[in-house]
Amino acid sequence: MRVRVIRRPTVASVDGLELNRFEPGNTYEVGTALGCLMLSEGWAEPVTGERPSSSRERSGHSSGVDVAADHPRRK
Repeated sequence: MRVRVIRRPTVASVDGLELNRFEPGNTYEVGTALGCLMLSEGWAEPVTGERPSSSRERSGHSSGVDVAADHPRRK
């Protein structure tokens, strides 16, 4: 889910995820749960048809690479 931050989150973190790195005016690719929270709290607005501002902002990972929590099954 892509969102554009319109207001700085009012809490520092949620479930261990630091929210203070989200800057107003920037676009981020976030998970559904975080995106819904940000939208419902009025911290962000939905974005369609636009890529994140930079790879640094993608999913909050500094490397721009998403990391899966699971591994493919071996045959």
